[in-house]
Amino acid sequence: MAKMTKVWHILFFGLIILFLLVIYKEAIFGNKVILGTNYLVHFFSPWSTQKFSGWEQGIPNKPLGTDLLRFFYPQWQAKLTFWNPYIFAGNPVMANFQSAIFYPLTYLPWELLVILPPLLATIFCYLYLRALNLKPAAQFFGAFAFGFSGFIVTWSQEAVAVVHAAIWLPLIFYGIEKKKKIILVFALIMSIFAGYLQIAFYIITLSFFYAYYRKNTKLFLICCLLALGITAIQLVPSLEAFRQSPRPTIRIDKVFDTYLLSPFHLIKTIAPDINGHPGSYNYFGIGSYNETSLYIGIIPLIFALLVFSSGRARFFAVTTLVTFILTSNLPFIKNLLTLSFLPLIPTFQPSRILILTTFSLSILSAYGLSYLLENQKTISQIRRISLILATLLGIAVIYYKFYLTLPRDFLVVVKNSLLPLGFLGTFFLLTFIKSKKVFILMIFALTTFGQLYFFSRYLNLGERQFLYPPHPVFTYLQKNNQDFSRFVAFGEPIKENFATYFRIYSPEGFDPIFSNRYGQLLNAVKRYKNGVLETNISRIEATISELDADESLVDNKRRLKLLTLLGVKYLPYFEKKEATISAAKIFPSGQFLSAAVFDGWTILENKKAFPRVFLADNYIIEKDPQKILDLMFAPETDLRKTVILEEVVVGLHPATDSGQVRMTTYEPNKIVIETHSDSPKILFLSDNYYPGWQATVDGTPTKIMRADFAFRAIPVPAGSHKVIFFYSPLHFSWSIID
Repeated sequence: MAKMTKVWHILFFGLIILFLLVIYKEAIFGNKVILGTNYLVHFFSPWSTQKFSGWEQGIPNKPLGTDLLRFFYPQWQAKLTFWNPYIFAGNPVMANFQSAIFYPLTYLPWELLVILPPLLATIFCYLYLRALNLKPAAQFFGAFAFGFSGFIVTWSQEAVAVVHAAIWLPLIFYGIEKKKKIILVFALIMSIFAGYLQIAFYIITLSFFYAYYRKNTKLFLICCLLALGITAIQLVPSLEAFRQSPRPTIRIDKVFDTYLLSPFHLIKTIAPDINGHPGSYNYFGIGSYNETSLYIGIIPLIFALLVFSSGRARFFAVTTLVTFILTSNLPFIKNLLTLSFLPLIPTFQPSRILILTTFSLSILSAYGLSYLLENQKTISQIRRISLILATLLGIAVIYYKFYLTLPRDFLVVVKNSLLPLGFLGTFFLLTFIKSKKVFILMIFALTTFGQLYFFSRYLNLGERQFLYPPHPVFTYLQKNNQDFSRFVAFGEPIKENFATYFRIYSPEGFDPIFSNRYGQLLNAVKRYKNGVLETNISRIEATISELDADESLVDNKRRLKLLTLLGVKYLPYFEKKEATISAAKIFPSGQFLSAAVFDGWTILENKKAFPRVFLADNYIIEKDPQKILDLMFAPETDLRKTVILEEVVVGLHPATDSGQVRMTTYEPNKIVIETHSDSPKILFLSDNYYPGWQATVDGTPTKIMRADFAFRAIPVPAGSHKVIFFYSPLHFSWSIID
């Protein structure tokens, strides 16, 4: 018997690996990459403005994996440590939990990082189901349902941090069930280090309730406290960075309005593509497809419903109901989730709790199949369930007939309902097979085909030649970057985090964590903000490159002044065919010089751009944030000579004598500057003021002051000096000690 069990294990997991090899065959054995590079060059500037040889008729693509392209892959490829100097005028990396720098799997090749989640999720879920002593076939069945569920599949193509945080959930349950402390602590640590604290928070919460249900509360609390202590090296700086970011103060009403789901959304457990599919460019559903995916397969769903009210898996039935209700648009849910005293939850994207719903349904599906194998009388029940699901899908199609105004959307509904109806009809016929073994084999085959179809539709492979290919804009900026100057693209803005990949410097950025003060500063200079300080800014990006159709760059004096202060020396510009204003008017020759022209792009040079570091003669004291902005953008304030500080500098008096400054080293975590002046000066650096940055003058520690609302400054005495800025946050040391 043991030998036979081993054979089944080898066969099952061999088939899972084969399944993944088939899915990713073009990347593993061909010339594709596991990234939407076709979409990258089709949609994102500057590549979207050029033609590629051999692709004159267009580049086929799927509009999927945007976060992988804009954030995760550039960050993974750069493998920075504590600080990223290329975006946001500097931004924390270690303190940004999605960097996952303490997560061991982060350092795997990119292909494995993306391929592994379904396999690991299946293995971990199988271990847990085996601990429940269900029928062997049911163990495999439920594990496959979870490992290749909609949540795991779609998030593996969209945000690797989310899916890697999620896959450890069944291993945590296994540790609780078997009372294996080491496994439990390890799985908790891995989920936290994986880089998505919202998912880890949900998992820990559910695990606590499961431990209580299984009367293992003490074990869980001890292991959880140990895991939290070990991961404090990540959690402490992450919580500090969270407090420094816009997230604690930003209202996300629109997010809740979009992603609190209608109960009607449950129809997608049967027909996940009933509202179309983004990969086919015909998706018309509310919110993102991956954010709202609640699909474990039609056949697993039938078995989950079989035991939903039987009492055999009451914990998971209750969890399914509660977690779906918490992401529903029922009147009281939004009020509950936005209560100010709740920790973190008001800032969460609500639909991501569907990981718990998905897991619970998958476990229920295993219980359902095990129940059927134990009691053949239940066959009539699953026939009724399949007929009920088919009827509900038919009703949904009729509903859409009267609800939708566009005929093409209704055609999508009909087309994408046919396959689920075919599955239900086929399964209904299979229930009449007399042989139990043949029946089990057929439902595995049918389920595998369904998940393969779902996976292949969302899979997003790209051509290797389009993997962030060279472009003259990036080449020019890289070659002319000796002074570490920044760039901002206009006409066709270049997405912020590509700067990280090419190691060039942008004042813009896209990240879940960045300095709130810096975001407020960039927001205040936008054309219609009039320099007014706002708290409700974007929570994921800071930009300064928006131009209206008829707007010249000098029309908005505040933005131009800030660009100059930030040391934005180069301004790539692509003139669109529909442009109503010429480049000469957008960039007046009095301040901007045409430095290079190629492929429709013009590189303008801002002749008045400040150096990244300079010596100022004078300073103004002001603590009120709005008044600081008013002073900065007042026409009479010369920011090259006068710095606005929030505290007094002892021993510094206005002086107009000359001074020299030279930046000899500029690294992510260390900056070395040499200065010389005949009188005391204020050394200004247009990098973000942020906790953890420290400075010395000739080896003597000196305090870094916040200057010009969001940047750094220190006083330097007369004479020649060596100034070193270095990033060594105290919270990093404290978390190690803890």
